[in-house]
Amino acid sequence: MRVHRSEYLVTCLFAVVVVASGCTDIPASPNSPETGDSPQQTDEAASDESSGDSRDSSESAEISLTSFNVSREVEMGENFTVKASFENNGGRSGVFETTVMMREQDEESFSATESTIEGEIPAGEQKTFEKTLKASSVSSNVIGLAGTDAESSIRIVPKRIKFGEEYTTSNSIGITVESVDLEGYYRYEDIYGEESIQEPESGQYVFVYLKTQNQGDVPKTVPSSYDFQMIANNRQYEPTGVSYNEPVDKGEPYEGGEVQPGIIRDGYFVFEVPEDVNKDEISVVWNEMISLSEKSVYWTT
Repeated sequence: MRVHRSEYLVTCLFAVVVVASGCTDIPASPNSPETGDSPQQTDEAASDESSGDSRDSSESAEISLTSFNVSREVEMGENFTVKASFENNGGRSGVFETTVMMREQDEESFSATESTIEGEIPAGEQKTFEKTLKASSVSSNVIGLAGTDAESSIRIVPKRIKFGEEYTTSNSIGITVESVDLEGYYRYEDIYGEESIQEPESGQYVFVYLKTQNQGDVPKTVPSSYDFQMIANNRQYEPTGVSYNEPVDKGEPYEGGEVQPGIIRDGYFVFEVPEDVNKDEISVVWNEMISLSEKSVYWTT
């Protein structure tokens, strides 16, 4: 795992970090004037100073960030860990609090997450703290800590599941790519009721069997076949359909659209791929963009 900075020294004596909860934009670095110079810290020495008691600085808490690590890569929907180590080089115990910050790789401003790291560190000791966050969408992010220069990159990649496994969307739509079949041709009935053979223009057909269900309490729109792509041998394919010559032995074609609560839609849709594609190389991909948040799921063998 590559970390942008593995070691930091941040003097934290009596400074105050002001960070709003939620996702408030702040300037490019977590360690900005608007957020203060360091994590919020309190100790007995602070009270002594405010009362006019001038004690030796060695009797104060001096908390510094010594290391900062974040998981380098995680699948969408999974949890990842933010780990930070602090040491207290002062003469007495100190309490601190800082907020976990996040920004997109190509953005300049950090936003505050709802996660904070806080604790007490006795004089002369070092402690490591961990915070668990969820990777909610596909993106490349930079994680930081308010009041410090700590930064570490994390890449959130599409979720990968097996054929036959269900993925449930954020709006309660269950999606299952049940299986894929490769065929050099298929049979259909012509206008006279006779069975004829339909062959692809080149290569072979891939029949994808899909099931979706509205698992919510109100009508919802389930995906259509054109919301899916196929990837094989580093090439991407779009559904082609089977025109009006529907196969006689493949069941019903899949149809998306608005469905009532609890309703299931299932059936097949078709891709045309070259002859050198085999089943083990195929991934069926679903993508969705909601409020600039990208969801992506790969079904594989």
